Amino acid sequence: MDRVKRSEFKINLEKLRSWLSNLKEAPEYGSWKSENGKTYLKKGSKYFGWSVFVHSDKRPGVNGCLLRKSYPGILHTDFKNKSKICYGYLEEILKQFPRAFRASIIGLYPGFQYLPHKDAPEDSFRMHIAIQTNPQCQMKYGNEYFHIPADGFIWMAKTDETHLAFNLGNEPRIHLTWQMPMTKDNDF
Repeated sequence: MDRVKRSEFKINLEKLRSWLSNLKEAPEYGSWKSENGKTYLKKGSKYFGWSVFVHSDKRPGVNGCLLRKSYPGILHTDFKNKSKICYGYLEEILKQFPRAFRASIIGLYPGFQYLPHKDAPEDSFRMHIAIQTNPQCQMKYGNEYFHIPADGFIWMAKTDETHLAFNLGNEPRIHLTWQMPMTKDNDF
């Protein structure tokens, strides 16, 4: 499989943007804040977002307002329980992928990058829907660069390989992402 590949599956991007806009305005979801009232958008933070699926033991901080956290000894595939933000059009999209796990809405501020990392164990890939982006937002694998456009298509990225992402533009990059297990046909 290519490292980054456009699928044939397309969503209604304007409907997803409208859903996200309504979520950002809803005080019960913290307007990009955690439930304890502390903003997640602290000065110097590189990224922001919500967990869509959480771990079954519902550890603090993974309740649907804060971006998922990593915990030692927890498998990524354990993140399958819906958080309270998994409703409406977002839920409609994800229901079409019953094997999805570890879903998040994640943003990357202008001028920041994720350090080189792997998102998943072997034999899985991450689905991306770019909600807001610019040509200066890219993923890098070795010496290869990829841009995922906000075109409504779902893009597949081989994130069990070391990669990084960066935003050299002027607007935040916001993606809906989720992990999927790899199949022989790379189907959904």
